[in-house]
Amino acid sequence: MAYNYWEERFKRLKTAEMRKAERANADLARAYRETLRQLRAEVEQWYDRFAKENKISLAEARRILDNRELKEFKMTLADFIKEAKRLDLDPAHIRMLENASMRVRLTRSQEIYLKTAQYVEKLAKTQGLELGGLMRDVYTDSVYKTAYETQKVTGFENFRAVRERQIEEAISKPWAPDGADFSSRIWKNKTQLINSLQTDITQSLMTGSSTAQLSEKIAARFNTSYNQAYRLVETETAYIQERAMLDTYDELGLEQYQICAVLDSKTSEICQNLDGKVFDRKDAKPGITMPPFHCHCRSTTVPYIEGLLDDGGRVARDPETGKTVEIPDMTYKEWKAKYVKPEAEYLKAEQAKVRRPTEAELRNMGEALLVDLRAVNSAAYRNKFDNMPLRRPVRDTLHKEAINTLNITNGTEKEVLTAIDARTGGVLERSKALEDNRAGFTQEQFDRLKASGASVVLLHNHPTGGRFSWTDIKTVFANDFIAASVVIGHDGSVRTMRGIDHSINVEKIYAGLYNAIKGKYPLKSYAEHKALDKLYELGLFVYDEE
Repeated sequence: MAYNYWEERFKRLKTAEMRKAERANADLARAYRETLRQLRAEVEQWYDRFAKENKISLAEARRILDNRELKEFKMTLADFIKEAKRLDLDPAHIRMLENASMRVRLTRSQEIYLKTAQYVEKLAKTQGLELGGLMRDVYTDSVYKTAYETQKVTGFENFRAVRERQIEEAISKPWAPDGADFSSRIWKNKTQLINSLQTDITQSLMTGSSTAQLSEKIAARFNTSYNQAYRLVETETAYIQERAMLDTYDELGLEQYQICAVLDSKTSEICQNLDGKVFDRKDAKPGITMPPFHCHCRSTTVPYIEGLLDDGGRVARDPETGKTVEIPDMTYKEWKAKYVKPEAEYLKAEQAKVRRPTEAELRNMGEALLVDLRAVNSAAYRNKFDNMPLRRPVRDTLHKEAINTLNITNGTEKEVLTAIDARTGGVLERSKALEDNRAGFTQEQFDRLKASGASVVLLHNHPTGGRFSWTDIKTVFANDFIAASVVIGHDGSVRTMRGIDHSINVEKIYAGLYNAIKGKYPLKSYAEHKALDKLYELGLFVYDEE
């Protein structure tokens, strides 16, 4: 395999993306310093207004602002509200300011709290924008450079441009054990800082601390908050880069990856032990089977393709002809200009791969088994998948796998069964053998699906079209890990079965329906067909037909 060939390239990619995190943290440090300067000046000014001999008591802080002071502060609040709306700060913070502006009684301590909150809210907004922009940039850049480095070995081909919804899905999905996304972590850090500053101010008033003493406490709180922000930027950047790489492996149809650790005196024990280990893409779990494994983790992943030589070779197998071809030398800039396609253009090219059979093949097949190329290559066909009430990555994979299935089975009675992760959209299993009018998994594949713990969406084709068979329905109800099933016809039809209640004994119900009508029809097959009609009418599952 090409582990040695890819190792240094992917380490360099990791380093380059993490340098972006360093630059973002430098910008964030400047924002923290400026906010600290402004807040300390605000607190000192507040102390000067109310202090006696550079001190102020808790009782004095709790005194109600007089009419002149209240009027002056409400003028400040009006600016705060305008600024908060312009910067799109937390709606809860804006409501707090608006409520305060309507009150006729405000204490001196409430005044300094509101001012403190405004400074911290602005800082949190800056952090959110900085980190959000960083993650979008790192994700997009990592996807393209991972695809380029991989295709330099496997062969160049069209690659779908990164979609906006793809980025949003990646950066908004919680990945750590606590189930919090990066926005929630910023909110938590912000809340902790506001509460800590309020506690420090109150304690300083209780103990009669000087302005200088309180100023030191505020600086210490900001330092702690910045350290938390620094770790957040670094950890989220490390994760989003790895997520981008794994998403690219999915896009390229690579089913395995290998851990690549930076081995030196700083390497953690866990990274040393995992270096070189190979995992299935479907088993990727942050902190367990994919980086980051810990704070400041430098490990990354590389594609794993059985059979590739360690020297990386400049040859690949053409997927259409099956022949070995030499891979041309091409820069990243040239590759991106030639092969990265906008989604509509990419999908059109992929759909066009559903080939029309040769004249010789046509003479040996029924016309009804041919794929309706006009229907399948249309935007309306893509829309049938987009309209499914499933997660976006699942809909994308269903459409891509549908095209692949139709390409394989065009003009034949062969069927292909694919299992897709209902959460991530990753392909879990695909039937190994091509058989006429049936498709299934081996016992080993079936056992892996059950053991994976994943919720699954099934996809298979009916060459002559038509709804789900009794066997299809029975299979879905008998296995509680199956969340939905999709059947595609060569005529361009797409049918979906979802909303399954696995506690229902569907076999008993079907048997009852069949026994009730079997005497009315001389042919068993016709009686079975009518019993299936009745089963559909019962509404035991949601059935969509397009």
